[in-house]
Amino acid sequence: MRPPSKRKIPIGQVHDNVLFIGGGISKNVDSELNISNNRLSDFWKLDLISRSWEKSGDAKKTFLEINSFNETSTKIISFKGGSLIVNQDQVFLVDILNNSIWQFTNPSKEIMFGANTIIYNSNNDTFLVSTLNHNSGYEKLTIVKAIIDSHPNAVSFPFLLSVYAPALSYESKVKKLRFTLNNIILQTQTLSNKKVIHVRKNKEDKRIKEVYIKY
Repeated sequence: MRPPSKRKIPIGQVHDNVLFIGGGISKNVDSELNISNNRLSDFWKLDLISRSWEKSGDAKKTFLEINSFNETSTKIISFKGGSLIVNQDQVFLVDILNNSIWQFTNPSKEIMFGANTIIYNSNNDTFLVSTLNHNSGYEKLTIVKAIIDSHPNAVSFPFLLSVYAPALSYESKVKKLRFTLNNIILQTQTLSNKKVIHVRKNKEDKRIKEVYIKY
């Protein structure tokens, strides 16, 4: 059977010489060179001995609802045989082998905001969290890069907060982000003679604001 299509940030796990993978995103470019991200819901298994692929099936609506992640804002972490999906301000555990999804309640948002890399250490059952180094000029460039890299998708305020020093309180991060975003919006509007960076509420969760590019 043909192998699965190319994709970025799929989830996966290995069990008894079989590799299970699924989800992720694919990028398509149309005739006008417009780039779009497509969420993938197919799941596959690869026999590591015979090197043969077999399609396991397609995910249900529950997985599709959390599979809106993109490569800029999502971390995939191997965890106790499955995959943790840290999706901006939510955490899910996906176990492909057992066809299960769990959502963790009340994750530590302070850690998630400041995290650049998260690694699970199975030897002592702990997480190693690394954070970015910061300075004011770099923060503004990082926000602009995050917005551009996410286009045509929006990027959430919780993810943008991750460019700020973890030592700051949550309230300080929010105030500083708003000031920086307003500055970026004003400068880009001045340079282009029209507003190209916009802020809106997330359609699925009105409590979360997000930033996007619209010409």
